[in-house]
Amino acid sequence: MILVTGGTGTVGGELVRLLVERGADVRLLARDPAKVAVEGVQVVAGDLSRPETLAPAFDGVDHSFHLTPGDPDQYTLHANLIEAAKAAGDVHVVKMGAVGTSLDSAFAAGRQFARSDELLEASGLDWTLLHPHAFMQNLLASAVTISGEGVLYGTTGNGKIGTIDARDIALVAATVLTEPGHAGKAYRLTGPESLSYADMATRLSAALGREVSYVDMPPDAYGEALRGFGMPAPVADDLVTLYGHMFRDGEGDYVTSDVEDITGAPPRSLDQFARDYASAFQTA
Repeated sequence: MILVTGGTGTVGGELVRLLVERGADVRLLARDPAKVAVEGVQVVAGDLSRPETLAPAFDGVDHSFHLTPGDPDQYTLHANLIEAAKAAGDVHVVKMGAVGTSLDSAFAAGRQFARSDELLEASGLDWTLLHPHAFMQNLLASAVTISGEGVLYGTTGNGKIGTIDARDIALVAATVLTEPGHAGKAYRLTGPESLSYADMATRLSAALGREVSYVDMPPDAYGEALRGFGMPAPVADDLVTLYGHMFRDGEGDYVTSDVEDITGAPPRSLDQFARDYASAFQTA
């Protein structure tokens, strides 16, 4: 049995689909199971912020995929699940972190991910760490301005980013959860190339058949815009650190071969992503 947290999100939803396609027994953790209906999947009640609710979810589980929501206290959510997995016994925990994961990262979420990575590594459980780069699907948040104005706004300057399609993250996770040989390993997952936001605008232009230009915003102004859209200030400030400083300064300019090494298939390109999601950018 494979327990999946975050199973209704961008990565988790695709992961659940792939696992069911592979014939795996899948259990999905949800705060309110009545609101979740996934064919071929068992849905159980549980809340990562309430550790007393997690033990039943681990009954009969041998693999767990752990993805937390965008919570300011990521570490506690991870720690609660790790403790529940330890109490359950022999569970292989596949834990998803993020780009910028390190104990000395300027990215606050990255520091929390790194601390919980250390906790998992010291737990005595089998573990695998997935550290994906920024999602190509994050561009969908700009669909309204791309559709209405022909503009992609950002704050990365000329910094290049090895963005990855979330579908490839899910494919890696499905492979790691269903095939041997991945325990005790950490993977950095990227797409096939590192691109600036201006490069991405050019690729979107080609896929959509109309001009999309990139407008670079000062980091402070970008953060103010995020807060104006209702994003909590701590989350917005952390994203400004990641995009407006770390990526802007070149810290996101890398690619790895991990996706192809694990799955046997090359990761999707930004061009492929743009073609597959063209309708979302045309009608937003």
